[in-house]
Amino acid sequence: MMLPCCGRSSVSGRFYRQAGIFAYESAKCCPPLQHREHQATPQFSLLLPYYEVGQQPDTCTSSQSVIKAGDGPHDGTLHISAHNGQVNMAKKTTTRRAFLRTVGAATAALALPLIPVIPTTVLAACETEGAAPEKCDTNVVRPAGPPGFEPYWAQNFLKTKLWPSADELAEPVEAIDTGRFLRVDGPQEGYRIPVWDARENRTVYIGVESIGPVGAPHWADYSEDGRWVDVRLTVQQHLVAMQGDMPVFKDLVSAGLDRRTKPGFYRVLRRVANETMDSRTVPDATKTYLLKDVLYTQYFHGDGSAIHYNYWATAWGYPGSQGCLGMRKDGAKFMWDWAAVGTPLTIHY
Repeated sequence: MMLPCCGRSSVSGRFYRQAGIFAYESAKCCPPLQHREHQATPQFSLLLPYYEVGQQPDTCTSSQSVIKAGDGPHDGTLHISAHNGQVNMAKKTTTRRAFLRTVGAATAALALPLIPVIPTTVLAACETEGAAPEKCDTNVVRPAGPPGFEPYWAQNFLKTKLWPSADELAEPVEAIDTGRFLRVDGPQEGYRIPVWDARENRTVYIGVESIGPVGAPHWADYSEDGRWVDVRLTVQQHLVAMQGDMPVFKDLVSAGLDRRTKPGFYRVLRRVANETMDSRTVPDATKTYLLKDVLYTQYFHGDGSAIHYNYWATAWGYPGSQGCLGMRKDGAKFMWDWAAVGTPLTIHY
């Protein structure tokens, strides 16, 4: 089929179909200024480049024309483009299956902004203010319980039993009185629920009918295994080794003179089984001393304050040290065996 290119020019072109592609070749490039409709096939009505009479093209350019889809069993879209005198047209057929697939994807895309966003915990790298992030050795531990479960604290208000599992045929671990702090670490399993028992540092099961939620105890913020030390500086000065909410050991101590033992929160930093203490290593020491064979020394402050056996003391429960918590030998030995690096201490009046 011959199609006109320029209205005043005798140049004409050839329209043909090859391998499913419609193409129009002309002897000279005519950039489209207007469009004239030509019937290419019974199914498609094409808009091809056309010049009005009196206009003469002088340069070759690339252009694209809009294609109008016609009626027929294979309705679709024709894409036409002109470049250096050749007009190319391609047909894109839309089937019913493709249409339904497109509608489904579009519906999902429109509904996506309506889906509520679930908050996600983000762990940030160690950062220093005003400087680049630095590497850190902090171990981030996920809270106990399955993902999505938030642990909470409870107490039993009935005398009940603790069980090793949710199995109803299992033998009980222990019978307990009322008022024990238990951390619920997972969802209910049958008639029982898993709890962490701080008194024994163990995970057991308890009947859901015997517990109720309560606020977290203060020691839950800093005691990872249930152990912590409560030190009271008022006379009689003493310390109590605690396992959760249960005292496991209590003994008198001799704290610092002139309030040199400062109230606060501490942790055991390092331990020396047999220490030599020299006043020259303590910048603010008020006395000169050199003490050898100081057993069971557990430092909890950078100034040298420690829990240790105080064999030179003659009175207990009263101030008498340079800031340490001096103890009798049996008490110091128990604390050495029971505590560890990281065990927290709370010191107060």
